[in-house]
Amino acid sequence: MSKKERIMVFIDHNNIFHEYYKIKFQFSWAKLKSLVSEKRNLIKITSYIGVDPLLDPIEIMKREKFYYFLKKQGFTVVKIPLKIHRDGTREEKEIDTSIAVDMIANAYENNFDTAVLVGGDRDYRPVIKRLLFLNKNVEIWSYRKALSPILRDAIAPKYVYYIDNYLNKLKR
Repeated sequence: MSKKERIMVFIDHNNIFHEYYKIKFQFSWAKLKSLVSEKRNLIKITSYIGVDPLLDPIEIMKREKFYYFLKKQGFTVVKIPLKIHRDGTREEKEIDTSIAVDMIANAYENNFDTAVLVGGDRDYRPVIKRLLFLNKNVEIWSYRKALSPILRDAIAPKYVYYIDNYLNKLKR
């Protein structure tokens, strides 16, 4: 009997959210989980979310309800505070680094055979290169417009999946 491939999924939530918000497409998180892990042993799926320190209690409640929903679907949620500048603008910081650290740590601990990155920032290229050096498989799932060509070219094309191509399977 062959050993079932063990995968861990790492989601850059804000990267993906901004793209599906732009195209006004509400997808099913459960269907995304099923699609990327299809017929494999899903060890863990984690969504890294940049969190705005909201003052409005209603908005805070809505967000917490969403995080609870994800947890009920089997996701681990990692909330990372957004950086707020003096002029009030907000900036996402530490998400890419947190994902990269978790990917490398789990690779060294041999917790997976394949790392699935759901996101497309070029900042992930060094971690992808390191995972390949460690003889780990890597897949990238991203919207076409959100995928950096530098990241796309870091792995073989057959391991790059465009979420745009699966929208019918992801409908809520």
